Amino acid sequence: AKKTYVKMMASWKTLLNTAYALVEGGDANVTEEMIQELAALDETICISWEDGVYSLEEASELKQAKETAFYQYLMQNAPALEDGVYQLAKAEDLQWVASRVAMGLRDVVVQMVAPIDMKDVEWQPIGTTERPFSGKFYGGKFPITNLSGMLFGTTDGAVIDGVAIESATVADNGGNAHTGGLV
Repeated sequence: AKKTYVKMMASWKTLLNTAYALVEGGDANVTEEMIQELAALDETICISWEDGVYSLEEASELKQAKETAFYQYLMQNAPALEDGVYQLAKAEDLQWVASRVAMGLRDVVVQMVAPIDMKDVEWQPIGTTERPFSGKFYGGKFPITNLSGMLFGTTDGAVIDGVAIESATVADNGGNAHTGGLV
């Protein structure tokens, strides 16, 4: 088998950038110690291959990153993760995606696996002007019902496919011509 060591994927660096952004934004749950734990880690991973089959071996430092307090904070209450895709089955899963994108999580891939009812759910759209949604959102044509506001606030290069909004209440933002139910 052949091996090569490469710089860490952008998703790991996103964790560190997200931690910095949260501190700058005044999130008291993210401590300087959390950031120091992340910053001290090696940014190298090992990719091995044999006969055209590639596998990713995490460096021990990356495994340590997943044990840091910040990673655990960021991932608390996360939807199920299957092959790198977050599986959305309930309103709380949708809220998790919106909050983590607002924190700076980029290039997240999600797949709805069931209808989602947003009745009586406090909702903030996915993506802001400062932190747009740039990931992939596959709705699977499952309906989102009783949505209060837009599903997406701001996007940048995002893939949005198979999203079905059955009922939504969208307020006129003071004559904003760019207000809609999806984006």
